[in-house]
Amino acid sequence: MKPKQDSGACCFEPRRIHYLCALMLAAPLALAQAEDQPPSPVAPQTEAVDLASLLDGVEHQCHYNDILERFWRTLPNPQQAIRTLDPQLQSALGSISVADEDEFRMYSIPVHGTWHQVPVKQIQFGLGKGNGIHVMLVEFDAPPSTAEAIFAPLVEQSKTAMERDPDNTLQASTDLYVEDGKMRLMCDLST
Repeated sequence: MKPKQDSGACCFEPRRIHYLCALMLAAPLALAQAEDQPPSPVAPQTEAVDLASLLDGVEHQCHYNDILERFWRTLPNPQQAIRTLDPQLQSALGSISVADEDEFRMYSIPVHGTWHQVPVKQIQFGLGKGNGIHVMLVEFDAPPSTAEAIFAPLVEQSKTAMERDPDNTLQASTDLYVEDGKMRLMCDLST
């Protein structure tokens, strides 16, 4: 079975094809489920919040900085996860929704912010139920070409560094892909 052309290279790694394809299918589904409910608005503000303090490092070999590390580890308790962030970051995030799948939970967080000056629509985490699945997705709220111009060189550098890193024994990977007209940056840290 061959994945869709626009679903990204992440599905071509045989070791992870099952989980990644499931996550790629569940991510838009989780968003669609959230859209069926009244939207959980991000706090009104005039300017988008710079998400650098939360996301910087992810574009470099999927490195989670201390803030992002604390945040994802507390996601099973969404209210506690939000409280790990400073007030400015809290104001950029909407309510965390959770889609419970067979082998993982998809945490979707609407965002009103920018990263490397590219608008971000949402951040998602697919976290396994005791099976080692760990995928993070950043969905951009800009034309794919805009996000690609900034992030494609960073992702390529990251991929090359990860492939050459002898300490990358878990074969962590990163990629950019377009789905439903939206560019997403994916980090797969599954074990």
